[in-house]
Amino acid sequence: MNRLGLPLALVLALVACEAPDDFERLPACGDGACDGQEACEGCPEDCGACGSCGDGACDPGLEETCAECPEDCGACPLHGECGDGACAEQEGESCATCPPDCGSCPACGDGRCDPEALEDCAACPADCGGCDPCGDEVCAAGETCASCPEDCGRCDPCGDGVCDGAHEDCAACPADCGDCGARPGCVQGDFSVYFGNLHAHTSYSDGERTPRVAFEHAYQEGLDFLWVTDHKGQMLERFANCKAEADLVQGRHAGSFVAGCGYEIVILGADGDALGHFNTLFVGTRIPTPVGLDELYQTVAGCAPCVGQWNHPPWPGTFRNYRYAAAGRPAMRLIEFSGRGDWSDKIHAYFQALRNGWQVSPAMNEDNHQENWGDSPRATGVWAAELTRAGLRDAVRANRTFATQDDTARIAFKADGVCWMGSRLRGGGPLDLSVVAHDRQSGDGFRRVDLLGAEGQVLESKACHGENPCRATFTRHPTDARFWVAQAVQTDGDVLISAPIWFEP
Repeated sequence: MNRLGLPLALVLALVACEAPDDFERLPACGDGACDGQEACEGCPEDCGACGSCGDGACDPGLEETCAECPEDCGACPLHGECGDGACAEQEGESCATCPPDCGSCPACGDGRCDPEALEDCAACPADCGGCDPCGDEVCAAGETCASCPEDCGRCDPCGDGVCDGAHEDCAACPADCGDCGARPGCVQGDFSVYFGNLHAHTSYSDGERTPRVAFEHAYQEGLDFLWVTDHKGQMLERFANCKAEADLVQGRHAGSFVAGCGYEIVILGADGDALGHFNTLFVGTRIPTPVGLDELYQTVAGCAPCVGQWNHPPWPGTFRNYRYAAAGRPAMRLIEFSGRGDWSDKIHAYFQALRNGWQVSPAMNEDNHQENWGDSPRATGVWAAELTRAGLRDAVRANRTFATQDDTARIAFKADGVCWMGSRLRGGGPLDLSVVAHDRQSGDGFRRVDLLGAEGQVLESKACHGENPCRATFTRHPTDARFWVAQAVQTDGDVLISAPIWFEP
């Protein structure tokens, strides 16, 4: 018998009896298993010595990592995942989305002006100091053509690339009008060709990714310039961010790439009908959305650096068939040959605008809504004195642009061998109009070069038979005001079309 008064045989039987299945066995140190209630401190026999792999604690002080000790630290993230130690911007990682890889985001007021965080004098004057307003593409109060020609335009129009016959001639302004041995209104110069896209979208409206990604993508694809033109109504307050990103990327690639921001507006009539889509380029700030055509052209003309572009005619409208408005003439310079509709639709819109009195030239853009800026062969070509925003703006305002379906091909159109397209010529006598079409890919030749008249019809044509470059000269004997446009067709069917040359007797 024992203290409980039970027979010894009964006690032994109870000890030997197994516990029911639902009875939880208490962990026992020394049983070879490091159970949940055991740790290296209390049971090194089962859990191992503290500070070693397998002790259940990921100890970076002992150089334990996901690679060295997955038992304690877990499996390593895959390449491109947050936590892999590399800040993958192309995968959307940033200081905001993945601090372990990209670091903590700097904050305005930390005493460090960080352009990578889009800090600049406008976004963070506490760190970056106040802005010098000159150069922000806004002719602000207190700025004038004398104090800030970059924003307000030149006081003396001489040097803007346009020979204004009312105020300039070869004697007063040879920079715009050429030497006096040339015809009045002749614009001469040693210009280089640049290719880019003046109509693109990002996630700031209805596209993908950020402007910074778009600019870098376009640069990598070989474009010389890109303007992000997100829809103004969707962009809200992010236009300043777009400009900061443009400045950042352009600073990285200074001299080889130009980045800019504008916006696209849907222009509505008083009755609410869509008159068309319109790009405002070279703009420094968000300006009020105009209603109707008169307000549109007055608004663009009131913005000193601005350039206007009619987008993708004939959809969704043709701006009342490009009805002329004198107020808009100084700023209206571009019309797209891309977008919905076929080539004949673009020719019709272009030449109707020219016949109405507009001084516009062609653009060929991508209107990107996906991550493909610069991926297509379409491009706007610009003959400019320098690859800067101001240089491109001067060239566009002087109508030295062309549209091309092949971004390795260019077209140069001149009068008398020296007067560039965009010239507004005066004076009598025969006029020699020369065209040079060239593709930097030597095997990509040309089928023909055409001279087009005011209706977009072919006046003369020269067969090229695959030549590259192909040169043609057409002699005209004008007696009244008119204009001409050059067109080149490549052997693979791609087309290039130039800005006009205008003539007044």
